[in-house]
Amino acid sequence: MPLIVILYDDQGRTKLPIEILKALNLKKGDKLLVKIENNKIVLKPVNTKKWSKLEGIDEEKALKALQGV
Repeated sequence: MPLIVILYDDQGRTKLPIEILKALNLKKGDKLLVKIENNKIVLKPVNTKKWSKLEGIDEEKALKALQGV
């Protein structure tokens, strides 16, 4: 399902089409891991909801680890 996404503003923000959000069951506030692979932008949903159930998980630290920072 190829769709065109337009840069929304000067800060590079974009809006994903509703078809994509529904297909991946994404909602406002959900997090996406953004990577560049072979000159392509790859967006991958990150499920952080289960982290809140685990004690001692620092969400910011875990997200940085996912990013390889």
